[in-house]
Amino acid sequence: MPASGAPNFRERMNKRWIIFLAAALLSGWSYGIAQEAPLTLELQQAISAANAEHHIPVYLLLKDRLDVRALEDRWRAEGITVEERARELVPRLQEKAREVQPELLRRLQGLKGVEASSLKPFWITNLIFLEATPGAIAKVQGWAEVAQLGYNAPVELVESICGEAAPPLAPDGVEPGLIAIGAPEMWAMGYTGYGRTALISDTGTDPAHPALHRQFAYHLRDVSSSWSGDTEPVDCDGHGTHVAGTMVGLDRLNRDTIGVAFDAQWVSGIALGGDCGNGTDVAGIFGLFEWALNPDDDPATTEDIPDVINNSWRSGANFCDDSGLFEVYDALYAAGIAVVFSAGNDGPGVSTITPPKFNNWDLVRLFSVGNLDGNNPNFPIANSSSRGPSICGGEGSLLIKPEVSAPGSSVRSSYLDGAYQFLSGTSMAAPHTSGAILLLKEAFPYLPGEELMLALYFSATDLGEEGEDNNYGMGLINVPAAFDYLVGQGHTPVPPVSRARDVTLLSVETPAYNCGESVQFVAVVDNPGQDTVRALAFSYEIAGQVFAYPWEGELLPGERLEVVLPQQPVPAGVYEARIAIDSVNGLWDDRFLDNQLKTRVIVLEETVSSATVETDTACVGADAIVRTLFQGEGEVRWFDALEGGNLIGEGPVLSLPEIATAQRVYSEVSPIAHIGRQNQENGSFQYLSQQQGIRFNAFHPFRIRSVLVYAEQPGGRLVQLVRPDGSILNRVIQIPEAGAQRVELGLTIEPGEGYRLRLFGGGALGMNTGGQHGFPFVVPGVAEITGSTLGAFHYFYFYDWEIEYVERCGRQAIDVPVSSSQSAGISIVSSADTLDLNAGSATFAFSAEGQGLSSVEWNFGDGALASGAEVSHTFAGTGVYTVSAVAEQAGGCAAGAVAQATVIDTTVPTSASEAGPGLEGVKVFPNPATSAVWLDLASAAGTATHIRVFDLLGREQLSRQLYWPGTAIRLDVSFLPNGPYVVWVEQQGRSASQKIVLAR
Repeated sequence: MPASGAPNFRERMNKRWIIFLAAALLSGWSYGIAQEAPLTLELQQAISAANAEHHIPVYLLLKDRLDVRALEDRWRAEGITVEERARELVPRLQEKAREVQPELLRRLQGLKGVEASSLKPFWITNLIFLEATPGAIAKVQGWAEVAQLGYNAPVELVESICGEAAPPLAPDGVEPGLIAIGAPEMWAMGYTGYGRTALISDTGTDPAHPALHRQFAYHLRDVSSSWSGDTEPVDCDGHGTHVAGTMVGLDRLNRDTIGVAFDAQWVSGIALGGDCGNGTDVAGIFGLFEWALNPDDDPATTEDIPDVINNSWRSGANFCDDSGLFEVYDALYAAGIAVVFSAGNDGPGVSTITPPKFNNWDLVRLFSVGNLDGNNPNFPIANSSSRGPSICGGEGSLLIKPEVSAPGSSVRSSYLDGAYQFLSGTSMAAPHTSGAILLLKEAFPYLPGEELMLALYFSATDLGEEGEDNNYGMGLINVPAAFDYLVGQGHTPVPPVSRARDVTLLSVETPAYNCGESVQFVAVVDNPGQDTVRALAFSYEIAGQVFAYPWEGELLPGERLEVVLPQQPVPAGVYEARIAIDSVNGLWDDRFLDNQLKTRVIVLEETVSSATVETDTACVGADAIVRTLFQGEGEVRWFDALEGGNLIGEGPVLSLPEIATAQRVYSEVSPIAHIGRQNQENGSFQYLSQQQGIRFNAFHPFRIRSVLVYAEQPGGRLVQLVRPDGSILNRVIQIPEAGAQRVELGLTIEPGEGYRLRLFGGGALGMNTGGQHGFPFVVPGVAEITGSTLGAFHYFYFYDWEIEYVERCGRQAIDVPVSSSQSAGISIVSSADTLDLNAGSATFAFSAEGQGLSSVEWNFGDGALASGAEVSHTFAGTGVYTVSAVAEQAGGCAAGAVAQATVIDTTVPTSASEAGPGLEGVKVFPNPATSAVWLDLASAAGTATHIRVFDLLGREQLSRQLYWPGTAIRLDVSFLPNGPYVVWVEQQGRSASQKIVLAR
């Protein structure tokens, strides 16, 4: 009998009929007494809320459907194996759809009110999803082929409760929930999920997480049969990654066990939002289920079908589903797949079990799991865990919900970006149960998933009220007890695969960019087996080439080994590489599924910028000199590690003072490139303040240092960077003068496509329209400007982008050898620190001073070299040059020293120097200055005046044209860094300049 408060069958049918009639009246339909295709309750409500033109998402359940339950009965009677069931089921389902659907789809495409592009036929049961107006639905309702019309309801994630961030690692640890369900006892018997597969129907799964990477089935099969959907494998918010970790998670490098069946594999897809941007619906979920029945699109193969599907979602409508759609789940069960649902987190009230898992049409169909606290020895049920009885009626066990319970409170598992997180909810309990099914499936691979769910159901440890209840269901799952239950039913377990000869390929590392058209891999190998390994046969396949490497050595049981595979030539490109161990000690590995990994490889023609040790072998106590060979505009930084590490120097030359022992240093070069239109010349130029800008893509991290803009008026502007995910970063820029201005942005850009840089507020800026603007502008492999926000016809606001990026080939390692001989070192004496080309010469005299100088070699930083204790050098252009001297010392070692030579040019620009005699009466004060200077001229008011500010390398920093007001004016220089500058003024062909210093 139904529990108190649960509507009986007649009451539910009366309610449906009342809503059905209301929908018909509101829609203005005319019905006869009999209708060939009834509408589900949810669809009736959707129609009643819609207008005549609104397209409603619906499904058509067709009359002619395969009787899957009858097939199951025959299979049981004939003793058909699980594999044979799936091989028969899928073709018959597909054939049934082919018999009926083509003509029906043709009619639907031509029916007014049906959105033709929305048609989605399914074969998992004979079903078609579409979007149609109420009028079109009314017409389809009378078609003879249609058994039922229903609402394609939205699907929602069963939200979990987020706890504190978990410790990053628990080496050699085992989570308490795994102990609570008895998983370690199964491991002790040798059952760890090896050879079994789980499908995670969730928000996606992160394949890069160290606890999940090794278990991704993609390493053994095509990505299309291990990931469902059009996106690359990804997790939209971390929920699916957490669920996957509890099922199969193990960080093998640190032996951190978070998963029940850590040797099993996982497949996945974004069930709850196909592209992380849109929600999903029943059609999206059924699409994932249909894919699960035939991932590789070959019905003859069954090894790719998952053993269990873990679900942490709920239907958006709180109504009992109609029996026709139960056939979708029946098809999964018939193929041998276990289907596990989280019960929901709407407790503690009665009948809070969420759809669709509040349905019951057989003892474990649908199978739902409640959340208890596995950290507490009393295993209390969580307050939030949804309870029964089912609102869908039934008697006895069919009315009681959930079926079982499992640990789901404060569960530590994998999360985004390689992290770990504590989460709570039935979404954490369900994967404990799915993992338990994987362990049982390894022991009893010939049993269908329903038999394994029944084993967990009947063997659960009773908690709460005696017997089955609406809090715990049958109680806490107990995997060893379920194993014993199956043995007691007469099923013989299959022994676990031997570990005598068992080598695991734990990880494969390769640089983010393999440079110089060559590739190298570093493989980490573990020996969890019983035999000592003395020979491994590696193979690695990339770009259609297969390379072999025979390793010989000694790898004892329990030991780990890092193997550097030989570097191989590979043309530039992006590839999928497969690395495998083909044999162990000349024999096939017993557990070969652990012997192969895939990784994405990027191969470049370019190479890393080299550096050289100028001191060759340095003397103890002297300075060692290392110089980059990079030529061009950019920044050079020096570190003490290949990645991360400490910054130990900047600039083209690194001086290691008083070096005592040999060192390895790393040079990192960041070229500065220019991209985009260089100026506003050509085409139609105008000033606008519209919220428009430039679109661009990033393929490698870079920083937008500055851009050139043309301002109609001085003042502030609000510039926005719109990232591909829609997030926005604001920058307020100050423009001191009208005209061309270079403004600093300092925007860090991560790889991604679909960026926008736009003007959002403030005065007008200059832009070009019409003509050819040169799109796309490209820095190969780094950045691409694709067009404006209004297409290729416009070029908005932001010219001559100055971007900086770390070379894709990374850092160059330089070894600095040191001899045992000692030296007090040398020093450089220079005739000047700074010389002005305007003074007529930039010739410096240098001398090296120190004891025991046998020879001195000079590098002037502009490509010129010289020898001798005393030298001179003339620099041809402005710049700051790092001059180095290296002197040979007694004992065959060398000592080095560095000095800087600065060359400036205070010459008035050519156009002005040819204009005529000098301008008198120019005053600039204060000097030194901080954020502003005052400029005064002995000139009449109204005189046309051009004011420019240069740095000492001759680069223009400010330009302003005005009519002289007859009194001193203020120049804002707050945007300029500290240092010396030249203020240049021109009036009526006469000019003058004055040097100033900014010091804050």
